[in-house]
Amino acid sequence: MKQVERKILLWSGVALCAAAGLLLDSPVASPASGTFGVTLETFEEITLTEVRILDFGRIIAPTGSTQTFTVHPDGSTSTSSGTGHFLSGQQGGVVYVAGSDGEFFTIDGTPGSCTGFSGIVTFTEVAVSPTLGTLDQPVQVGGTLEVDSAAQGQGTCAYNVSADYQ
Repeated sequence: MKQVERKILLWSGVALCAAAGLLLDSPVASPASGTFGVTLETFEEITLTEVRILDFGRIIAPTGSTQTFTVHPDGSTSTSSGTGHFLSGQQGGVVYVAGSDGEFFTIDGTPGSCTGFSGIVTFTEVAVSPTLGTLDQPVQVGGTLEVDSAAQGQGTCAYNVSADYQ
């Protein structure tokens, strides 16, 4: 019985050595490499220049309540219901957007704060038109102010415009 076990062990060892030899004789994978192209297109920095100030002009403040006054990007005006109204001098703003000619951009505006008034005047909305366009063109700007009945005097408000390549 021991002799049979030894023969099986011997044949098992030979089979293992043969298998190992086959593995060692198989081709070893070599590393692969390649050269690939890279493309790059550069763009000019986008610049924004105020060409015409957004001007709410002169208004009659509302009595007894708060009222909204809107100067639309095209310069037209509107108000919410109330006793206040526009008098004169209203105009939409214009911001010039410059960068790489013919490239598309997106633009938006956010209202800032108002100072100098007695009473409360709040810049609630900025509207730009167009919101998507090609560079090197003017963009019209409008906005909405919320004016308290106690607002008096002359003040200023600010808004932010940001543009980026599309």
